[in-house]
Amino acid sequence: MGTEHALFLQNFKATMERAQYTLPDLPQQPDCVSGCLINVAEHLGNLKFRVWEKMKNKVQYTSVILDPNSAHPRLILSRDLTSISFGDAKQLPDNAERFDYWECVVGSGGLDSGCHCWDVEVGDSKGWDVGVTPESNQRKGISFSWERVWRVGFRETGMHYSGPHLHKLQQRLQRVRVHLNMATGQLAFWDPISDTHLHTFTHTFTESLFPFFYSNLSNAPQRILPGKISVFLE
Repeated sequence: MGTEHALFLQNFKATMERAQYTLPDLPQQPDCVSGCLINVAEHLGNLKFRVWEKMKNKVQYTSVILDPNSAHPRLILSRDLTSISFGDAKQLPDNAERFDYWECVVGSGGLDSGCHCWDVEVGDSKGWDVGVTPESNQRKGISFSWERVWRVGFRETGMHYSGPHLHKLQQRLQRVRVHLNMATGQLAFWDPISDTHLHTFTHTFTESLFPFFYSNLSNAPQRILPGKISVFLE
């Protein structure tokens, strides 16, 4: 070990003491929360409305729902009760509301006031009727009265069940719009694709009406289309 190194070791303690330095006390800082601020108003303001606004294109609303307890045994209803197709007869309860002779089904609720509108996609169906019928129209056997059904219909064969309130369509349509105004007694039918008026019935309705659907020997379904949802702010 050299003389220089020996002197360093002998004076090490004094050297360390000279090297020590005590930091002065810093002024006390106020308590603070780390992290950045969140714009709570932007994220939570009108939260329910904005969630609904994002969901409205994913959640569908159909103004008319089919009544499965009224469906003829040969009619097949979709799980969401919005479409009808024709198939083999099924074993179903013979309840008073069920059609057992004509291949018909009605909507689940009666309409007794206000305005109502629904669109039906008939597509390639070979035979169909769409309209309304009163609650008191019997549904069993041949006692069902076609004279008490206000409707438009199409048959590929041209043969219809006649009645004074039937408007026969000569050409195939893809969709039919039904618009019912109970106050004025007007039942109007339109082609919503071409915006063409098909027919209007005017009658003084004195009891609840049910949306009416008939399917004639066709596997092509009829489907009640979902409506558009709108919100009006006051």
